[in-house]
Amino acid sequence: LSIRLSTDEPSGVSMTERQAKGLAEAQEALRLRPELGEGRLALAVYYWATGKHDRALVELAQAEKLLPNSAEVWQIRGSIYRQQNKIRERIAALQRAETLDPRDSNGLLTLANSFRSVRDWPEAIEARNRLLAVVPGPDRGTRYAIALDEFRLTGKVDALRQVASEPPREGESAPDCTELQYRFAMLTRDFAAAERVLRAENYPQDDKTMDEVFLAVARGGNRSSAQRALIGARQEIEKRSHEFESNINLAIIDGFLGQKDKAIGEAQRAIATAAPDPLLANDASAALALIYAWNGESDKAID
Repeated sequence: LSIRLSTDEPSGVSMTERQAKGLAEAQEALRLRPELGEGRLALAVYYWATGKHDRALVELAQAEKLLPNSAEVWQIRGSIYRQQNKIRERIAALQRAETLDPRDSNGLLTLANSFRSVRDWPEAIEARNRLLAVVPGPDRGTRYAIALDEFRLTGKVDALRQVASEPPREGESAPDCTELQYRFAMLTRDFAAAERVLRAENYPQDDKTMDEVFLAVARGGNRSSAQRALIGARQEIEKRSHEFESNINLAIIDGFLGQKDKAIGEAQRAIATAAPDPLLANDASAALALIYAWNGESDKAID
């Protein structure tokens, strides 16, 4: 029944072939047991994954009748609503999933991020507090996220400072701590502290390149030095240009370098690529707004 990628598939099997296999398996399961709720759920996942959202919702309605206690039915429904840009409906579906499986940490995290996407900071904070109650360990990342939403709600940085300044606890990764310290230093415009943290050997390498970019731009100063940092970062990120986030970052860097037309074109292409997912498209639009603003196009940035 599983539509998920199988680790024992030959490497030459394409996504389309896997999806066709998943569809055939789900249909065969329903032929053998027409009232099998998991079969309807598998069909819904297939139609969702192939962009047939209305058909997926029909299968989910049938799966819901057969699996009335399944949180997964509502989680998939929430994923479809995201792609349909029905964020309020997505939140309601995820809330229903939580009532059915209140200890599902992934569901709680998705719900908290969905509240963030509509700037409902109190509800986002509450959802993450519930997440803290079910996730064992220190989970500094969740506590930092709560403090960040409190900052967005109140403008106060005290809670952020406390979480960022704590020494690593048992079972907590040092790179996670250093990244939070960098973000706090940047938020409070302590660029010297941000640079010290970036130079730490355990700083996460995946984020370091763009973090160096934002530090170089934010602190200003020697223009040629900042430009060298931007060019070096661009060369590094270009190696991963097949990734959506990398393409966004390339557009931002080109915008900082003053290559306005090139940056605008890259950001517009990223928006078009992300169009099936409105929240990703919003991220790309925010990057385009930054590029316009940095290059003196304030009205277009506001648009």
